[in-house]
Amino acid sequence: RVAVVDELGAVVPPEATPLPKPLLVGPFFEVEGMALALGGKGSEVRHLQEYLQSTGYYNGPCTGEFDASTDAALKAFQEYYNLKVDGIAGRVTKGKMSETRNDFQPDTTRGSLLQWPTGTTVRYWVGVNPGYLDRPAVLDELARAFDAWSEVTAVKFQHVQAEAEADVHVQWVDLGLDQKLAFDGPGGELANAGKDFIHFDAAERWRLQGSPSVPNSFELQVVALHEVGHV
Repeated sequence: RVAVVDELGAVVPPEATPLPKPLLVGPFFEVEGMALALGGKGSEVRHLQEYLQSTGYYNGPCTGEFDASTDAALKAFQEYYNLKVDGIAGRVTKGKMSETRNDFQPDTTRGSLLQWPTGTTVRYWVGVNPGYLDRPAVLDELARAFDAWSEVTAVKFQHVQAEAEADVHVQWVDLGLDQKLAFDGPGGELANAGKDFIHFDAAERWRLQGSPSVPNSFELQVVALHEVGHV
C-alpha cells in the first residue's frame, strides 16, 4: 500500500489526494499472438478486459473469461475506431490497442461530433498559444485540423475572435490548481478534449509542420486532428 504524507508528516489516504486515478494504456499483449474471441480464457483475455475497462468500454470484472459483456465491449471499441466489428481481437484490433495514445481519457466519456446536428456550424476560439509558436501558423494548423473533420462529417467549423461567442474553446493549460492537475508535465498526456473544449499541455514542446524537429517535441496539427474528433 502506498502512503501519502502531507507537509506536516501526517499520513493521508491516497483517495483523499487530488491526483487523478491512473489509467492503463497498451500494449498489453503480442500483436501477432492468438486471436481472442467469445469463449476464450486466460491472461490474454484478462489483459484485453483491462484495456477495454481503462478506455471506458467495459465495466465488468477482469476475470480472464471472454464472456458476452467482453464481446459487447470489444465490438463497441471496434465500431468506435472503424474496424471490422466481429468481436474478435486479432492482429488489426490488437494493433490498434497497442498504439501510443495522445491522451489517457476514456473514449466513451468524451464528446462526439455526432452530437452536432447535420449542417451545424460550430464556432471555436483559440486562446494564447506558447510564445515560441507563430500565431498565424498556429491558427492555420488548427483550421486545417477542423477542416479535415468537416470533410468527413456534416459539421462546419468557424474560427471566432471573441471567446464569449465560441462553442469550443481551444487553450494551452498547465499544472495550475485551477486545472485540477489536468496534465502531468512533460511527456505523458499531451492533450484532452470534450464537448466544448480542447486543451493542449503547456508543459510540452510543440512544433509546427515543416519546422525543424526538436527532441521531445510534438506536432501540433497531428495532435489537434486527433482531439477535434472528440469535440
